[in-house]
Amino acid sequence: MTEDHSCKVVYHLVGEQAIPVFLTAIQFPENTKHILLTTYVGKTKQTVENISSTLQGKGRIVEIQYLGGEKIAVSFPDLIPRMREILAKTNPDHLTAGFDITGGTKPMSISLMLMAKEQNNSNLFYLDSRGRKLLCLTDDSQSRELNNTMILEDFIHLSGMQLKSSCTQCVSPAFLDYLYKNVKRIQKYQADFASCLPKQKTGNKEQLFQTTYSKFRQEMGETEWDRRVQELNEPNGKTPSWQNLAKFLAGEWFEQYLFAALKKSGKEIKDIRRNAVLSFAGENNRQAAQEFDVVYTDGYSLILLECKAGRVLQEHFNKLENLRGKYSGALGKSAIVTLNPSNTKNGQKELFNERINTSSGIAAFCGKSGIRMISENPFDFETGIIYECWKTEHRNPSPI
Repeated sequence: MTEDHSCKVVYHLVGEQAIPVFLTAIQFPENTKHILLTTYVGKTKQTVENISSTLQGKGRIVEIQYLGGEKIAVSFPDLIPRMREILAKTNPDHLTAGFDITGGTKPMSISLMLMAKEQNNSNLFYLDSRGRKLLCLTDDSQSRELNNTMILEDFIHLSGMQLKSSCTQCVSPAFLDYLYKNVKRIQKYQADFASCLPKQKTGNKEQLFQTTYSKFRQEMGETEWDRRVQELNEPNGKTPSWQNLAKFLAGEWFEQYLFAALKKSGKEIKDIRRNAVLSFAGENNRQAAQEFDVVYTDGYSLILLECKAGRVLQEHFNKLENLRGKYSGALGKSAIVTLNPSNTKNGQKELFNERINTSSGIAAFCGKSGIRMISENPFDFETGIIYECWKTEHRNPSPI
């Protein structure tokens, strides 16, 4: 916004979605005061507090004003006088004001529009997320492209979490290509390697790993494998522990492969991380609470990928849908990326097709062609679709 058209104070309606409000707020000059209007109920209260703390962390001036309880969100007789009261208290000098009606209920939006009409020197704004524009409904000359974008940590902070750790590096492209070319051999032993991971209920995990790893080395060619695997050595030259090797061969290598392919494509990706570990906000709470296989952003939306070198289970769908709803928002997208084709005979073909087809937040990229498609088009995909054939995609028919 240019200084001549800037608003000294902007009022935002806040519902359960934090990202549109935050993205709107950061389009205004840093000295703009932001008043967040919301109801005093569980979900919206948490949302508005997350927005406030994230904006304040960027040096923005923020104030929360509660309209009332849950019932007021749909009550015109209560909303209008309450909004008048807040406006009189927060802008007594009648400074140039903006009114953002992107969030909140329809009665809240209509009420705020009426308040804007009563005010002098005011404009009405709406965020066009898909068009990436901040629309001024009262003066089109003040409509703007979204010049200020979000960073990956913004999305995380808006959910009330913080980034504990993440990886931005991986093993060499040559090693990853070698693994990818030998995917069938790796998959042959992958389930056993996965059984060695900490959360699995397996007896003697170290013994299982050593037995499996010995067979795996023989099949890969011991001399060749031992030369390649040195890339996993620690900086001091020490070989990796059997636990770290089990984790790598159980699927981490595929996360690294996909991460490297996306990073190489560079298409609109402003930030990308793998193995991102989140914890609850607060210095005294650093316990890992959530993990993302691969996550990236173009500054407007957050994309979450669940990478599966082995079988895709029901729990993977559930996890991804929950993550997408919490961290990516209503307009966010997520996808399961699997080495296996959608018709893999793992006893779950119908489940896989049905779950993707009926999902409003998940897509699937299957097999080598699917992996190539996600790396070529990391943002331009639709949910509810299985991408499997290069240059084509298909929406599976609903079950009869």
